[in-house]
Amino acid sequence: MLWLVAFQIGLHALAWLVAARLLREERQALLNWAGFNALLALGLLLCGARDGERSWWVYNGVNVLTLLGFGLMRRGVEQFLRSGRSDLQQALQLAPWLLPLLLLPPSTEWAHWRVLAAFGGQAFVMAVTAWSLARPMHREFGRWAQLGLVLPTAVIAGLNASAALRQVAAWPVPQEIQLGTQFNQGLLYAYLAGTACFGVGFLAVVTQRLTHRLREASQRDALTGLLNRRALSEYLEAQWHRHLRRRYPLALVMVDLDHFKQVNDSNGHAAGDAVLRRTAELFRQHLRREDLVGRMGGEEFLMVLPDTPQDAALALAERLRQLAHAQALGVSMSLGLTMASVDDGTAEEAVKRADAALYRAKAQGRDRVVCIEPPPGG
Repeated sequence: MLWLVAFQIGLHALAWLVAARLLREERQALLNWAGFNALLALGLLLCGARDGERSWWVYNGVNVLTLLGFGLMRRGVEQFLRSGRSDLQQALQLAPWLLPLLLLPPSTEWAHWRVLAAFGGQAFVMAVTAWSLARPMHREFGRWAQLGLVLPTAVIAGLNASAALRQVAAWPVPQEIQLGTQFNQGLLYAYLAGTACFGVGFLAVVTQRLTHRLREASQRDALTGLLNRRALSEYLEAQWHRHLRRRYPLALVMVDLDHFKQVNDSNGHAAGDAVLRRTAELFRQHLRREDLVGRMGGEEFLMVLPDTPQDAALALAERLRQLAHAQALGVSMSLGLTMASVDDGTAEEAVKRADAALYRAKAQGRDRVVCIEPPPGG
């Protein structure tokens, strides 16, 4: 039984090693999970070699390896979720459970203390892990992912706590895991099921995170982090249909950085890239959460401002123009504004009108805001 469970858990370790090789962004967490499964499998193999000689490695060493493995599991979880304590803090939390396992002799007379420290330490680590998982897992992946990973972790914590309490109730008779009791067999099955749930569950959320990153990468301009033209067009189309249904005001502002080519020609493309990044940060700081801005190409941007009347959109555009000077952006801004109208045949017609307003602003000397009124039906 021990050998079979160890073999299955060892396969999980190998799978995490392969995943760590492929997924560079999550490598540290995945290596910790591979280490967790490897140490757990090694501990079970050593446990299967227990005999009457009671050597330190196959008694104390098994528990040390297993507890260190659980610590790696917790560390990997917190690294994956970008939360939790430092390595030193976690080591200090493990120390009270590890010291008895390191210092006590492997003899039968001290076995009950070793069992209590081993199962109590595992229960502690799993309980803390379940607590660490709950909130960040729900925030990033939703309730079902939270339940799917927190509940098995909490169950394993409860089973280990039960094993520790069982040892207290049977004191001082040792309740070591190599004994073929029904409880111990159930605990081994729980280890096997728990590592499987852990592997499948975290593989699912790793995949979900990677999918989200790929989707974000396909929608974002690599230099500025703003939406790219395709993603902004999709958002504009959705807001356009919302405007048609409910007649909420929808403002469009086309922005161009004045004399941007001179920045590149005089100071190089690195300086031009820095200006674009500072411009994007300016937009992020002064637009609302529901407002979106995207890079249309070069030094041209489009702002989509839902539920924004014309006077509010004009005030925002003028404030941004002034901030370009106040924050030493390196260039001035020309801005063309219009309001979407139900008389526009498509959202693209409103964009063309905003672009025409921008052209007028540049023709009139740049560094200004020009508004073109929508058709009378708007």
